[in-house]
Amino acid sequence: MDLEFIDVIVRGPDGRTVKDQRRIKLPATIGRSASSSVHIPDAPADMSRAHVELRLDASGSVVLRDISTHGTVYRGRRLLNGDSATLERKDAFEIRGYTVEVERMAIDPKEADILAAIVDSHGTTLAVYPLGDLCLVCLSIDGNFRFEVVPANVEFSKLFGEYRLNEKRPLFAVVAQEGMSFLFTDEEGIEAGVKRNRVPISEYQAELEPLDLIEIGKVRIELSRPGQQYQVCINPACERLNPYNPHVNCRHCGTKLQEARTRVLRARG
Repeated sequence: MDLEFIDVIVRGPDGRTVKDQRRIKLPATIGRSASSSVHIPDAPADMSRAHVELRLDASGSVVLRDISTHGTVYRGRRLLNGDSATLERKDAFEIRGYTVEVERMAIDPKEADILAAIVDSHGTTLAVYPLGDLCLVCLSIDGNFRFEVVPANVEFSKLFGEYRLNEKRPLFAVVAQEGMSFLFTDEEGIEAGVKRNRVPISEYQAELEPLDLIEIGKVRIELSRPGQQYQVCINPACERLNPYNPHVNCRHCGTKLQEARTRVLRARG
């Protein structure tokens, strides 16, 4: 799972800062187009709409690739269309007289407050996402659900609007920081039938707790603390989460937990 983000500062030909954008998820593009990950305002016409691309390579290094018409300068070397260079953790390059400073941010999943496990209708865990510095966003794209992680310090109404401009349909976001967890949604999420603990969400914001269950369609999102052992009730009408204790009954419906599915989640990078 890609948990890499970068900070970008762009300085104009006169040295003044024209862009200071934080926590940009890789891969990312930089250029004069408003659709680029980093949009350089009032850029010259010889700067391409998407001038460079930044992404991780197989070794985990950040790679700069020129995708422009007029090239990029990295440490005195001119990169032409298709040329690449591996960046240091804190580095810089030039595009058409503008200096772009890039600093890499590594998100440590071990620091997560809460883990969110995506579970299919057969009980198989498809992915585990650490929440803390990151939040989890559920999107509906062409009738399918997709999940993305983004920095947690975002304005969700603005984030949802940006998704919709790119023809993606955000349904809800889950964030967990400083001991508090919340689900954020809007009218579309409510209409889509997002549920918390089997009950449809009716408000735009709902407080969450470890061992809460979120559902959308046939997909489950099970929330727990890292390393916390828990059990999933086998009653089909319940299937909610319980602290691990096979000698008691489900705290929600009273079904015996002796044969309940047991899970324990750990953060994975």
